[in-house]
Amino acid sequence: MPLLPLQFIIVGASVAGLSSAYMLGKAGHKVIVVEMEDGNYSPDQDGGLRLPPNMARLLIQEFSGILELFQTKGTKCSGQEWRDGETTELRGAMKFLSRAMANMASDFFFLSHYDLCSFLRERCRDVNVQFRFGFTARRVEAGENGPAVLFSASGERLEGDVIVGADGHNSIVRDFVLQSAGDSDDGSNTPTGPAVRQVFGASLSIRISDMLQHPEVAYLAETDYFIVWMGNNSSISGSRHGELYIVGLTRSISPLEEDKDRHWFHKGPVEPLKTTTPEYHSIVKKLLDLAQSSHPTIQYVHSFRSYSDEHAKVVVIGDAAHATPINGTHNAALAVEDAFTLGRLFSHLTCKSQVQPILKGYDEMRVTRTNNVQNFELGGMDMISLPPGPQRDLRNVGFARTLDLLSDPDEHAEELAQLWADWFSLFHYDARDAADEWWLNWGTHVQALS
Repeated sequence: MPLLPLQFIIVGASVAGLSSAYMLGKAGHKVIVVEMEDGNYSPDQDGGLRLPPNMARLLIQEFSGILELFQTKGTKCSGQEWRDGETTELRGAMKFLSRAMANMASDFFFLSHYDLCSFLRERCRDVNVQFRFGFTARRVEAGENGPAVLFSASGERLEGDVIVGADGHNSIVRDFVLQSAGDSDDGSNTPTGPAVRQVFGASLSIRISDMLQHPEVAYLAETDYFIVWMGNNSSISGSRHGELYIVGLTRSISPLEEDKDRHWFHKGPVEPLKTTTPEYHSIVKKLLDLAQSSHPTIQYVHSFRSYSDEHAKVVVIGDAAHATPINGTHNAALAVEDAFTLGRLFSHLTCKSQVQPILKGYDEMRVTRTNNVQNFELGGMDMISLPPGPQRDLRNVGFARTLDLLSDPDEHAEELAQLWADWFSLFHYDARDAADEWWLNWGTHVQALS
């Protein structure tokens, strides 16, 4: 049977929104993306993305020319280093050995946020996605009957069959989903009530050309490793994303009084970050000195059982749905996985009665996957931020073993594979295959509803 085209309204034009808009548009649906910003993006825009193999592979398989973008505008990551924040002493390392990466059919890349979003916007236009910039979403309405409705701050009304909330960590669409479904552990777990956890992170950008003027940090501009300096209840990371060096501060404790949340395009000062991280080495402090501004974020970790509302007319993806730390490995990757899963499932739609089981299938795949990744990332964040004491000492002993094994990686290949099995298991996940397998198992039942 032919596809039944639906009207999708996607709130947010960052990685999650653009990826889902393209996948749904490619499937034949009518898509409009609303974005509060004016659409005048600049190559000087801050921000960088980490593209692990589970994300990069999806994009490379879908888009011709994107691998060239990664190779020319981005940086191929060779591995990760964990260093002592006070001394910069190397504690542990993971190398992305060529044999292991070949098995995953993709490398790990760093790329600027501007470059990836610019590419995705053009691909969206190729499949007739419409954009409405300067549209500040304020409220969602959706009931058993009638369309899903999105209202702007000015009172404008947009109607569609499905609203996709890709509006980030302060999502207004998520508010509706949680309140509509009553989806909380105690009935009060909404963005305005208690969350499971709060996580503070800040992203800072430095021009590579500026770093090269300072010998004490110039060498960092030349490395292709993801470096983490481990501190006391915090960590600071650094990596090269083309012509930007991205520094990330993450706290493992509840946000401090000085920690403020801001929209990405509303920059914050660097000074509060410097005053709350006095223990770091002068090299790390120099990086903070070179950053002109910061992008502070307070993420709320919520407990979801479903990412859609009870009437199957509203769904949340990306940072609106989950809270993997902004400076972690999988923040952008989960957003792209969400988008590909949603697009693959809705490419089979032939009647409206199938929307609800399709969104249930989406939940079956994404809630488990995102919880696993989110827990892995939050656990790793806690581990690299341990205060002085027996647990930190034990962590350092474990990290030291990685250095011993990497002295001869061929001889110790099996033990290295076991050591990093959890990491590589997350890298191997393929959202496209998962969606196709679900449809293979359940598609006949869904189609019977037509």
